[in-house]
Parts: sequence; C-alpha cells; structure tokens
Amino acid sequence: MQYKEYHFSKNTPSELPADIYLPLLSNALAELGFDSFVEQEDGSLTAYLSECYFNQIEEKGTYRLLFPEMLFNYNSSLCAEENWNKRWEEESFTPIEIENKLLIRSPRHSFFAHTVEQEVLIEPSCAFGTGSHSTTRLMLRLLLEENLQEKKVLDVGCGTGVLGITALLRGAKQAIFIDIDSLATDNTAHNLALNNIAPERDCKVYTGILDNFDFPLHSVDILCANIHRNAIIGDAPKYYSLLDHPGLLFISGFLRDDEELMEKHLTSLGFSLRHSLVEEEWCAMCFRIAQN
Repeated sequence: MQYKEYHFSKNTPSELPADIYLPLLSNALAELGFDSFVEQEDGSLTAYLSECYFNQIEEKGTYRLLFPEMLFNYNSSLCAEENWNKRWEEESFTPIEIENKLLIRSPRHSFFAHTVEQEVLIEPSCAFGTGSHSTTRLMLRLLLEENLQEKKVLDVGCGTGVLGITALLRGAKQAIFIDIDSLATDNTAHNLALNNIAPERDCKVYTGILDNFDFPLHSVDILCANIHRNAIIGDAPKYYSLLDHPGLLFISGFLRDDEELMEKHLTSLGFSLRHSLVEEEWCAMCFRIAQN
C-alpha cells in the first residue's frame, strides 16, 4: 500500500503554542483519513495518508483549521517503499516495557535484563504496531488487564499483529488477524513464527476489510480495533454481531477529544463503557456488550 507524506506549516500568526494547535490539527486531519502524525520542533506537522484516502485532499494547497481558526500551507510527496526493519535499527529502537508485565523487543536484542511476565518479538515490515505509538501501548494495557485464558480474539487492523500475538502468548485459545494491507498481514505471519506460535495453533490471517469475511455470529470473546475513528464507527454494528455475550470491545486510534462521541455512538448500539485510558492526546476505550 502506498502512502503520501504531507507537511503542514502555519501561514497565519497565532498566540497559541504548538502543543495546543497541533493536536487539534491532527484531529481534523484524522477526519480525512490521515493515520500517523509527527509534531516537529518548529511548530509544523508531518502527517501520513494511505492510498485509500488520496482523493480526500489535494497534493498541495492551503488547509483551513476551523477551531482555532488558522491557515496552514501544505505540500506532499509519495513515500518511498521502506525496509522498516533497517529503519527501526537505524533509529535505535529500544525495547518497550509496559507495566512490568510485557516487553516488546526486536530479535536483534538477543538479551535484555528486564524481568517481565511476557516477551513479544516484533520485526516490523510496516510502520504501525511496534508498541512505540501511544494507541498501541494503550491497547496492550487494556489486554493486560484481562484474563485471556481460552478467549477467542479478533484483531482488526492488525499491523504487525502485536495485539493478537500478545493475546495468544497470554493464553488466548484463538486469534484472527485482519488488515487491509498485505504487507501488514505478511508481517503478522512472520511475527507469529518469530514468537514460536505454531501454524497448527488456531489462528488465521486475512487481507481485506471486515465486511469481506463471513465470520459466524457471536464467535469472538474480545475484539480489538486500533484503527481510524470513522472506520470504527462504520464497523461497530459488525463488532456487536461478532462478539459473544458478554464480549469485550477494545478500541483506539482516535484522540481523547473524540471519547464522548465514541461512547455515545457505541452505547446506542448496545455496548456499555467499562473504562477509558488516555496517553498524551490519544485515547483507548473498553466496552462490554450491555446486559439486558
């Protein structure tokens, strides 16, 4: 899958500091399909857009942020195909530890002197899902709160497969991985092997969108979706139909400003909010199918 890199720089004076307006700009751009953001020290923003959403914005121009009212000049370029393993090594990736329970590391780290309950090996061929992004860490924290023994897990937008792999290593009976990007699903299969999860284990990897597949109703106990906010909203009725009762839904990929919107939408479909986690400007939420 191709990506474009966009660079946004303000062209109107503002008394607001960058740590205020840049998250608001990121939130607005997420509405168009942008899924990764890097805030620059000069107050500009680099954002990444997959080819699914190329038609949502011109290649260059001026973008108007409505609140606060600001104008940003922007331009874009196609991202070159990258060897993410090499880039990860060059950018000095360090192991990521979560709550003294989970360590995510590369196979290159042959020894790491931390005592944790579980290690997960990830060798990425795509950018997202190494544990370095706030939303991935939040989703992992939600998983770590649960007893996963004998659970059936569905990982939507699996990326590197880190969520489903963590669930399997912590006792889940089954994991199903779905991503629209074949690079991601190929990488998930690679990372399953890295973690010695045998092919005969009850795990499946699919390329496509959720609607492409006819999974049995009420067939999963936990559904994880760390994807774009609008995709979660659109797929939420499908999530409800796939979850057993009382199943758990873990969602992230959106900003904390969207928390109220997500709660309102999902409760209208029959979910009840258990709790939320926040890291920086990002949010993750845990829902349960409401009891009648």
